[in-house]
Amino acid sequence: MTEFPKIIKGMRIQLRTVEPTFDNAKMVFNMVAANRERFLPWLEWASTEITRTPEDSFVFLRRAADGRAEGNKYNFGIYRGEKFIGLVDIFDVSDKHKSGEIGYWIDAGAAGMGYMTEAVRVLEDAAFQVTAFKSCAMRATRHRQMWRNAPNMYSKEPHAPTNSIP
Repeated sequence: MTEFPKIIKGMRIQLRTVEPTFDNAKMVFNMVAANRERFLPWLEWASTEITRTPEDSFVFLRRAADGRAEGNKYNFGIYRGEKFIGLVDIFDVSDKHKSGEIGYWIDAGAAGMGYMTEAVRVLEDAAFQVTAFKSCAMRATRHRQMWRNAPNMYSKEPHAPTNSIP
């Protein structure tokens, strides 16, 4: 079974597993609510029909913890010092293919400062170095133009704007 560390350190940020507690659910919910309009064009789960209350965020965190236990999803809060600024995860993890997909979002107040680029890079590094992944994928549509630069800004190799990254 693939196993990721619970804490991954970057130069300016740290990725930490967000445990399913009600305090963490409120933290995640409050950030989603504050960024809802910004997230909606890209992240349908940010709608008030899906993420209505902190309890909905608790269910999300509980499912993420279950995914970690099953070895198919690893969810990390992005922290600048002690400040929570976003979330990045690797999901649909396949032990057979040594692969997974990366998803992410960041608070508007932390956007454009390279934190997400760093978060994606350190998560990719953990995937390839610690867990021996052979591939990571990110999906972007033409509607996700604003968020598709994170992998390209840090990588020495260009990333495909859509579909899988070999």
